Amino acid sequence: MRWLSECLKTHSKCAPWASTPKQRNPSRLLDIESSVDIIKLCCPDPGPVLEYATLSHRWEADNLLRLLTTNIELFMEGIPMDILSDTFRDAVCACRQLNVRYLWIDSLCILQDSKCDWTEESSRMGEVYRNCHFCLAAIAASDGDKALYTKRDPLIVKPLFRRTTETWYDGDTAFEADLYRIHLGSVDTKEIDDSNLQTRGWVFQERALAPRTLYIGASELFWGCHGTFASEKWPRGMPTRKGLDIRLRNAVLMANENLGSKVWAEMLRIYTSTKLTEEEDRLVAFSGIAKLFEDQSSGHYLAGLWSKHLHHELLWSCNDDDKQVTRSEAYVAPTWSWACLQSG
Repeated sequence: MRWLSECLKTHSKCAPWASTPKQRNPSRLLDIESSVDIIKLCCPDPGPVLEYATLSHRWEADNLLRLLTTNIELFMEGIPMDILSDTFRDAVCACRQLNVRYLWIDSLCILQDSKCDWTEESSRMGEVYRNCHFCLAAIAASDGDKALYTKRDPLIVKPLFRRTTETWYDGDTAFEADLYRIHLGSVDTKEIDDSNLQTRGWVFQERALAPRTLYIGASELFWGCHGTFASEKWPRGMPTRKGLDIRLRNAVLMANENLGSKVWAEMLRIYTSTKLTEEEDRLVAFSGIAKLFEDQSSGHYLAGLWSKHLHHELLWSCNDDDKQVTRSEAYVAPTWSWACLQSG
């Protein structure tokens, strides 16, 4: 894929992320090259860090294939492709086409019936996404059993051009004679921002921390990294830079000591609008972002706030006057932290 190749070879903004030493491999990965019809769960050695992709997806179905203490040995022997959900099967095929051998999927790489394993692995999830080669974001799939790809309108991404030989006007705006590109649909990242996937609290750090993301949408593919944001309509880069994921990537780049406080506030504003199935995950699902800021600024993290800015971060407030805000029934954080409130 040209986007991935150009990012690795030419993007100066992406180079620091590529050159940052990766500390360790995920505890488990899916080896998708073991066979055409079978993939295997493996436990990689601590180092060197392997090149792997991650899948950011929405899953709610109870019957979705999951890693359990009762089937982990079977998964390590081999998982037949035909028992995978459509989303997982398409993700495996996409990674194979992009020559990536290993894939990390939360529900297949974390024991879903072990509180101990979940506690350990969920605390490392930010690191998993931060160290991945790229992330596949299933923004068109409403659930984990839906296909990653959908039937598309070819006119959406097919470039159309019109050459004009004289100046023409649209209201008071003059357009000189030139070759103009005509496109259907929006020029921004609305399809990404409005997807159901982006309402999930856990997805927030996935979209912010992954160095590169391939968004698989209903109308077209999108590509996001620190160097560019592109789509099939705009393969060389989108003319506007207003999408939410673009703002998140800019925020990650600015997570340093001088700009940290303002960027942190922007991240909190976006994150607190997302939803979590388990309220107890409110701080855990944000821990990867906190670790990034901690690494950049060497600050002391206090349940969603920073000690060096505590005098004004304690003045947080709720912005939605029309919505009744309540504290979580279970203990999540101290009452002086924004994290004590229910999500969404």
